[in-house]
Amino acid sequence: MIEGFNLQTIEAVLTGESKPSNKKTEILPKDTILADRENMVYQGTSVSQGKGKAVIVATGFKTEFGRIASLIKETEEEKTPLQKSCSCGWYTRRFSHCYYCLFSHWYAKDFKKESFGKKIGGSGNSRFGNSHCLQAL
Repeated sequence: MIEGFNLQTIEAVLTGESKPSNKKTEILPKDTILADRENMVYQGTSVSQGKGKAVIVATGFKTEFGRIASLIKETEEEKTPLQKSCSCGWYTRRFSHCYYCLFSHWYAKDFKKESFGKKIGGSGNSRFGNSHCLQAL
């Protein structure tokens, strides 16, 4: 920062802090952590009050957001333990589909026979269709 007049920014997207950060123009040591860099204003943060002037020192992937984006890009997507335990093959999917078809056919057929104690007419074919069950096989 070159100039700052009562400048405060909200840096929650970078640091997780919910309170606004006071900005100053004094020089800080080079190894100062991100949350304590009071002389820097970052892309993607919001000014909550005050005004100031700053010099752009990085763009693109060299900014803090760019660094985060490159870390995300480099991270390999790994299956969660739930995804690993639920990974099923062709046989399991086919069996589940057939079970669903038989259950829905049985439910529809039973529902047509009696609905609150009254008989319902029909040809006996469920509207869930035998065609779905034939497709599963």
